[in-house]
Amino acid sequence: MLGGAVSGPVASGGMGDLRVLPKARLLSVGGFLLGAAAPFTLPIGRQEAYLGAGAPTLTPTVLAELQDVLPVRLLANVGVAVRRGRSLGNLKVSSAFTYGLGAELRSRCAVSRSQPWLRSRERQTSSAEARSNGPSS
Repeated sequence: MLGGAVSGPVASGGMGDLRVLPKARLLSVGGFLLGAAAPFTLPIGRQEAYLGAGAPTLTPTVLAELQDVLPVRLLANVGVAVRRGRSLGNLKVSSAFTYGLGAELRSRCAVSRSQPWLRSRERQTSSAEARSNGPSS
């Protein structure tokens, strides 16, 4: 897929780079939330086995969320992945613009005490409590 031959054996598994993901909430107004994240990696994976980047990376990101205003929860993020350039076959990889969009439709269904499986559990608990307490005087 990348073109060219692989120069040596490729590991079938192993430990990749260590990724740390610090986040902070910067602003909260009504249902609008704004935050920042600064994920970074530390190069502990072997680059020649395609388990790591071979250098530290940093991806500063702005996070936004809109919740409890619409029937859906909306999320968006935008950032820049700052990393050293490298070649993988005929593919050249370096710093890049990153983004993400998401939506969540929350379920209105909640477990209530009227559920049959819960009622039978309550009966078992009540019976066990009555046996352990004995007859009341």
